[in-house]
Amino acid sequence: MENQLQATSLAGRKEYVRITWTDRKDPKMHLCFWAFSDEQFRQGLREQGLLEGFYSDEVKIYSGGAGLYGTKEGLDLYFTDLKEITDATRAEVQEKCTPQDVYEVEYYNYECMYDWDGDLRALDRVLHWFGREAVLAVQRRGMNMSIDTALERLEKGE
Repeated sequence: MENQLQATSLAGRKEYVRITWTDRKDPKMHLCFWAFSDEQFRQGLREQGLLEGFYSDEVKIYSGGAGLYGTKEGLDLYFTDLKEITDATRAEVQEKCTPQDVYEVEYYNYECMYDWDGDLRALDRVLHWFGREAVLAVQRRGMNMSIDTALERLEKGE
């Protein structure tokens, strides 16, 4: 019975990696681009066909945060597409994986055994995909804070 549980858990962990990493979908970049320098900003404007309009004040460019720039319409499309992808991914993760599968993969992905915050990042991923109740049910490794403290920090956005 124990081997069957381990195999099921391994299958769930493999599915989680496939869904969130291997088959990951990115939002469409229509009238928006990533830039982290002036050169990349000009290149993004050029590639999206916005360069001439930008310098003649015909095109207004907005920041979407974290290096994302584009027209208002482009950013709206990007974030709408991102929400649809996230919702679809969440549904697939919830259907094919358990919160414990997610915790195990992310515990090692974030190298929580070396982190001052212990398993906080792994718990954050479980909270993201499954919610608060799932976090409470996960069997934790290498914890250095109570589950109440961890949830309080995660819900504050730390």
